[in-house]
Amino acid sequence: MNKVNMTEGLSNAEVEEQKRLGNLNIMTVKVGNSNKDIIIKNSMTLFNLLNLVLAVVLFIIGSYKNMLFIFSIISNTSIGIYQEIKAKRIIEKLSFLKQDKVEVIRAGEQVSIEKEELVLNDIICLKKGVQFPVDAICLEEGLDVDESMITGESDFIEKHVGDFIYSGSLVMQGASKAQVQAVGNHTFISKLTKEASVLKKSKSKIQQQIDKILKIIAIGIIPISILVLLNQFVFSSLNLSVIPQRKMAIVGTATTITSLIPEGLVLLTSVALALGVIKLSQMDVLTQELSAIETLARVDVLCLDKTGTITEGQMNVENVLYYNDKAETNDIISYIISLDKEQNSSMEALTKYFTSGQQNTFELVSYQPFSSETKYQSVEIKNKGNYILGAFDLVAKDITPKQQADIEEALEKGYRILALSHNVLGEKSQLLCLIFLKDRPKKKLKKY
Repeated sequence: MNKVNMTEGLSNAEVEEQKRLGNLNIMTVKVGNSNKDIIIKNSMTLFNLLNLVLAVVLFIIGSYKNMLFIFSIISNTSIGIYQEIKAKRIIEKLSFLKQDKVEVIRAGEQVSIEKEELVLNDIICLKKGVQFPVDAICLEEGLDVDESMITGESDFIEKHVGDFIYSGSLVMQGASKAQVQAVGNHTFISKLTKEASVLKKSKSKIQQQIDKILKIIAIGIIPISILVLLNQFVFSSLNLSVIPQRKMAIVGTATTITSLIPEGLVLLTSVALALGVIKLSQMDVLTQELSAIETLARVDVLCLDKTGTITEGQMNVENVLYYNDKAETNDIISYIISLDKEQNSSMEALTKYFTSGQQNTFELVSYQPFSSETKYQSVEIKNKGNYILGAFDLVAKDITPKQQADIEEALEKGYRILALSHNVLGEKSQLLCLIFLKDRPKKKLKKY
C-alpha cells in the first residue's frame, strides 16, 4: 500500500497520473452473448434447417397448404429467442453498487465525485449509509460495516486500522477514512458481478428427454429419407414425366420426412413452459429460463436465506417486558436514544417504538456510545446512577428465575433480546426491562 497523507489526499498531478495509467474505477463487465448471437444460436439448428429446406421445396412446386408446419418451427424458435433475450436484459441490469457519488480528500479538500472518477490510492471519507464502490484499506478505528452483500452474513463487522474492506460493503456505524486499493475490473465486486452476470443455460428433464428423441430421429432420418425417395421415384407406379404426379411424389416425400420430426411435441413443451412463466410473473416471480417452471415443480424442499429474502430486512420491537415503572423506563430509553447519533438497525427499531410522554429533564454526567466490541451503550444521570442498554447476555447480570425463564422463552421464539439495567455505585444492578426484536416476514408471504 502506497501511503498517502489522510488530510491532504492525492494531489491533482497524482490523480492525473493515475488516470493516465488507466487506474480509474470503470467496470467493463460484458454479459453473455449479443442479441445477434442469441438469434443465430436458436435459429441455426439441424431441424430448423431441414424443415426450411422442405418448406422451400414445397414453395417452389406451389404446394403452399403443406407448408403450415413452418409456423410451428417459427413459433418454437421465437419463444426461445424471446425468453433468452429477456433473461439477458434482466441480468444486464444486475448491479451490486447503488451509490453514485463518494466523498474523497484531494489536494487537502473534501470533494464529492462520481464513483467512476475514483483512482488508485484515493482517500475516501466514510460515514453511515455509504457503500464502498472500491476495495480499500481502513485507516481509522470505529467503523462497522455490513458485508451481507458479499458474504451473506447479516452481522456487522468491526473494522480496524489496516483491515481490508471489500467493495459492495455498507457502512452501518461510525465515520472513518479508507485508502483505495483496487478499482474498476480489479475490484472484488466487479469479479462478483461478472460471475453473477453469466447466464448458465440448463435443460430440464423434459427437454433432456426430447433431445434424446431428436438424436435418435437425427440418426434414422437420413436412411429413412433415402428409402422414401426410392419408393416415390423408383418403386412407385407414378409417372414422373407428368408434372402433377411428380409434384405428388415430392409432396409425399416431404410429408413423410416432416412427420418424422416432432415439431408439435417441441412446440407444445415450449408453450406449456411459457404459460407457466407467465403465470409466475403474475405472482411477481422473476423467471430467467423456460425450464425453471419444470425445475420448480420437482422441488420438495426450498431453503431460503432469512434476512432480506423472506423478511423485510429491518428490525422491529415485538414486545417489552417491564420489571420497573413503565413510564420511567420508557423515559430513560427515549433519553438514551436521543443521545445516540449513529443509530444501528436495533436503535432505529427502538426509536420507532419508544416515545417519551414528557420532555426529559435529566442532567447528563457521562455517555458511552454503542460499540461493536462492548455490545452496549451506557449513560450516567445525575442523582439517578448508571443505565446500560445493550445485549441481554452482557447487560442482564443479576436476574431472577422468572426473568431467566422469560429470556429462554424469547430465545426459543427467535427474538433478538436487548436489556436495560440500572445500577448505583455499591449496589447490585437491577434489570428494568427486556426488549424483544424480530425481523418480520414480508407481507406478501403466505403462511402454511
